[in-house]
Amino acid sequence: MNLMTRTFFLMLVLVAGGMNVVRAVEEERADRKLMIWPVSPDSMVFSLSTVLESIYALDEESGEELFNYRLESRGLAYPNAAGALVLGHGTMVAPGQGPTILSRVRESKGLSLQVFLAPPRKPCEESSDIVSFASSDGPCSFSLSQHGRKVTFLVRIDGKERKVSSQYDERKFQQIAVTWDGVSLILYVNGERKARSPAPGSPHDLASGDLVFGSGTVEKVGWAGLLEGFAFHQESLSAGDIAKGHEAYRNRIESRPNPEVVRLRAKLITKSEVSSPEDIAPYRESLAVFEYEVLEVHKGLYFPKKIRVVHWVILDGASVPFGRIGIGEEVELSLTKFEESRQLSTVNLSDTLDFDFDLDLFFDAGDAALIWGK
Repeated sequence: MNLMTRTFFLMLVLVAGGMNVVRAVEEERADRKLMIWPVSPDSMVFSLSTVLESIYALDEESGEELFNYRLESRGLAYPNAAGALVLGHGTMVAPGQGPTILSRVRESKGLSLQVFLAPPRKPCEESSDIVSFASSDGPCSFSLSQHGRKVTFLVRIDGKERKVSSQYDERKFQQIAVTWDGVSLILYVNGERKARSPAPGSPHDLASGDLVFGSGTVEKVGWAGLLEGFAFHQESLSAGDIAKGHEAYRNRIESRPNPEVVRLRAKLITKSEVSSPEDIAPYRESLAVFEYEVLEVHKGLYFPKKIRVVHWVILDGASVPFGRIGIGEEVELSLTKFEESRQLSTVNLSDTLDFDFDLDLFFDAGDAALIWGK
């Protein structure tokens, strides 16, 4: 049994000033994919990655890698094959970064956020946080949320909640950006200015807290889109800077390969032994291999009668109910080839089935294991 676990990193970039500007480009270095984010001086940048395919921020002038910080999973949150966060039934938290964020906000004369995401397939029926910064027992300092097809940014300035909102468009991937210059809030969608709201004052009374991505829990669906990246800037970016950020993100999305998805209905034949959280401690996540008979293919050219599928069975130190599914039950599955899911290569995997090299191995990319029984 592989007892290695997955590790997430949060990229924190603190550019101390000067003329160095980090630019957006991808390059290969020592077998790792490096991402140079489009930020201006005096900015903090957060990005998400896995151990095997890390996305780093580099200083353009020195070429030095900037600091990595670990993200912690809560509930059923995890990264997909592209490194984007799946947050419908969980959150990712950046522990210990509250004081740093707070000090940078308090000393700034402006701030900006850039969030890169794919919206939920269905509009949010109630307001759901995409990103938030708040203490567990105090008011929210700032947040970006979605309700229906409208996104709203809220920030506490001089003790008052200031908001700016706009509808997002119909594109699959979105850049949502907000700037504050001490006078007003401006919201951009995909590089285009959409809304402005007066917000005079200073953020000196903000309370420290945790930076949280998502709002879901195991029991209740939160924001169910995909979070690709997040940048926080200690200045009010210009419209041109926002447009450059959108262009860099769009180019990155369009240039990366998209794994083929097969959708089918299948019946469970057998499954590996499912570990308990105690069995894998101190690790907190685990996968297991299940074997199915294919009953009907809805999408994709796939005809074998039997397949094996890797499912989540433990997340955030708790068992996923799907581990109790009975032999003979039928499920709808959206699958990608497991070999394309490099973000899972370091996760504990239970495979106690007999070897059968004739059966292809897939990953439950449609989260059947996470939504089963809901």
